[in-house]
Amino acid sequence: MRSDQEYWMSLEAEQLADRLISRHDLSYQTSNNPVYDMVVRNTYAYYSTMLDAESYMTSLNFAGEQGELVKMSVPQARGLVRALLTLLTKQKLAFNAIALIKDSDVQEQVRIANALSRQVSKDQNLDKKRAKLVERCLVQGTSFIKTSWRSDMGMPRIVQETEDGDEQVLYEGDVEISTPSFFDLHYDHTVEDWEDLDWAEARVKRNRWSLIAQHPELKQEIMNLPGCSEDLTNIDGDSNQDRDKVYVWEMYHKPCPALPQGRMLIYASTKCIFYDDINKYGKIPIEQLKPEPIEGVGCGYAMLSNLLPSQEMFDHSMSCIATNQSALGVQNILSPNGSNIQVRELHGMNFIDYDPQNIPGGGKPEKLDLLNTAPEVNKFSEVLLGHMQQMSGINAAVRGELPASTSGVAIATLTTNALEFLWAYSLDIMSCMENTIMNSITSYKKFARTERLVRITGKNFKTTAKEFQGSDLDPIVSIEMQEVNPLMQTIAGRLDIAEKSLDKGLVKDMQAYVSILDGQPLSVITEGEQSENDLIMSENERLAEGQTVIPMSIDKHALHIYRHKSLLDDPEIRNNSPLAQQIQQHILDHLKLARETDPMLAAMAATGTMPEMPPQPPPMQGGGPPIEAENQMGAQPDMALPTAEQAQPADDLLGRDI
Repeated sequence: MRSDQEYWMSLEAEQLADRLISRHDLSYQTSNNPVYDMVVRNTYAYYSTMLDAESYMTSLNFAGEQGELVKMSVPQARGLVRALLTLLTKQKLAFNAIALIKDSDVQEQVRIANALSRQVSKDQNLDKKRAKLVERCLVQGTSFIKTSWRSDMGMPRIVQETEDGDEQVLYEGDVEISTPSFFDLHYDHTVEDWEDLDWAEARVKRNRWSLIAQHPELKQEIMNLPGCSEDLTNIDGDSNQDRDKVYVWEMYHKPCPALPQGRMLIYASTKCIFYDDINKYGKIPIEQLKPEPIEGVGCGYAMLSNLLPSQEMFDHSMSCIATNQSALGVQNILSPNGSNIQVRELHGMNFIDYDPQNIPGGGKPEKLDLLNTAPEVNKFSEVLLGHMQQMSGINAAVRGELPASTSGVAIATLTTNALEFLWAYSLDIMSCMENTIMNSITSYKKFARTERLVRITGKNFKTTAKEFQGSDLDPIVSIEMQEVNPLMQTIAGRLDIAEKSLDKGLVKDMQAYVSILDGQPLSVITEGEQSENDLIMSENERLAEGQTVIPMSIDKHALHIYRHKSLLDDPEIRNNSPLAQQIQQHILDHLKLARETDPMLAAMAATGTMPEMPPQPPPMQGGGPPIEAENQMGAQPDMALPTAEQAQPADDLLGRDI
């Protein structure tokens, strides 16, 4: 791992671990990260209602010399952040693999990759981890998701003996997707773009005894490691050995001229090095979510930072009202001195006796009304709440505060507007999820050396198990996340689309209608039309390259001719006589097939249903053959009907002349 250049990342493992550990100091983190204090403040404020709890008897807090001031927290900002989280993560994760097409057919490899993407998403609870990733980003401005290969996961493969005679279980390994927090990631915060980073390290929790089973030679060093809860109060005063979880650091350096093969160092201390070798991932297997970057800093701007000033003043206004209500909620009575007031009770009736005084009101006791709150306080709190809702982009439709008479289209439109406000977040989340799944596929490529099983779901939700190896995924070069129309993310929007699709004839059965209401992608319904369009585009590409394309009788010939004609709109192709003739011949082949194809076959291929045939005319008298209404091309048959002779009068039955 040594390099000829003086680069600190090429130091020996113990020296490099010591250098990295020196960066873990809190003072180093705060001095080198200008947004560290913001992240701590926002995190505490987001959970302050729970963290500030002073008693299990009440959720209110009290301040002042004698607890006379009520501190009331009404977390409107947290509610708005949760509404944003729901909008950004309600789309179900679905991915499509893209293969690098070579000489061989890659359809089966793409099928395996798609099934593996679904399996990883389900096994790793990727929907929940995405929600956690987005929530942290909204609160802290930056969040992370890590994809790594765990050799201690998966099914047990073999059992082998160690040098000490003990048995050690080796597993087939599997992918682990985790979401380390902002405080678990160390990297150079002066690098603005995550792709420009050379290295990063993540802190993870591991079981002490599992580490000993995997690395028996480091047993004593692992036993001496402090537990993850070292800062908490140890009630029993036990040693570190009774704390199962310990921190392990994973450092990834991507390949660069200074380290051509990169470097990966996994350690817990300078004496406890678990792995030190080249970076087999070929990159930093950690993705950063940062929709709102800060200029010149490798951290992002938190949405919660916009809401906190209004939230704190909102809590202050609520606390003022609550303090007034708490202190003065009980009615106070003014009783003049010397009024000689006495209270008597008779059968549940109260009588108050007093001696009238020579003063205004005669000394009658009166109530002291101190409970009224200044209107400005209530109005100010409403203004603050409006500011928070406006800055978050959460409109009345998302909050569910629209009148009941509002149409579904209006609700869907307002919801779409809120999603468009968050478009930068949606794009960054999509990219982050695509890279995460691609990192998983890459991990299987590099580390899955044994036969494995993947669940493939076919039609009617029938699931089969398919064997594969990591090498089967070599043609896969990228992953795309399926996008969903924002209108499809609301019930009102899906209902409106289903009704319009039904009116346009796109929905031909109840199953397709219900599929839209269930949130299925519209591509499921338009699959037939889309596949025909894809075919025409592929044929145009081949025709433009001079390749031969064979039409078929079940094609939509009119559509093919219309789209192929666009190739001849290019003067260069028209001047290329052989190419232009080949395209024209392909168009004429479609015309020929259109004339020769059985109309019933064409109708069934276009609609997917049995066409209704016109009623046949009754047979002619005398047993003659029926006259066909049309021939195959739809023209009337050229047939001459016989001319009837003029009728003559019949002879008189009595022999008289008529």
